[in-house]
Amino acid sequence: ADQASQFVDVERYVADLRTYRAPTPAEREAVIAERMAALPSLLTEHESLFEKRHLLAAIGTALVGTGVGTERIDLEAQRFVEAGRVVQLGRDKLGQPIYSTPEQIALERELLALTERLLGQRRPAPDTIRVDELCRAHDLTDEQANAARAATTSSAISVVEGAPGVGKTTMLRVVAAAYRGTSRLAGTATAWNISNQVLEVGIESK
Repeated sequence: ADQASQFVDVERYVADLRTYRAPTPAEREAVIAERMAALPSLLTEHESLFEKRHLLAAIGTALVGTGVGTERIDLEAQRFVEAGRVVQLGRDKLGQPIYSTPEQIALERELLALTERLLGQRRPAPDTIRVDELCRAHDLTDEQANAARAATTSSAISVVEGAPGVGKTTMLRVVAAAYRGTSRLAGTATAWNISNQVLEVGIESK
């Protein structure tokens, strides 16, 4: 008991138990509605797509402490789909739905439209010798260096694709350094974790 009291305010805990009042059904539903309203943005905070298991897990977590049964999870998931708050885009290899949100889909459509407008346009390019020097200074692999050169041409848009861990962020440091001082550096991302990585290399991002 003495050890437990070091970590728990026992008197306050007992007082809370004495004054606890179970929420009314209306109060409980209001709490659930508030938590459900926050889920779509949370589901796409790190990835633009999510699977059905992610949706069910998020709903289950949000319902913890509300006093409802597990059957409410499937009910809330069905409501999300029927209300269009999540949109099924396809199915995975196991035949399970893959979802996104209307807001995320709209954002990616805007990015696609911007890409189409930029195709064929030209912009001032960094000095190629400077780019090569930066590649060597950052000890890029041949593949990373080729990607950095491709991203620093006069094309208004360049696409660099790679699996997680291959060094895209490291390559981006060279690209940012090549343009720094001559151009404004700004970035965008469809997930917060990617946006934070862009910030880490010195590019304004949101």
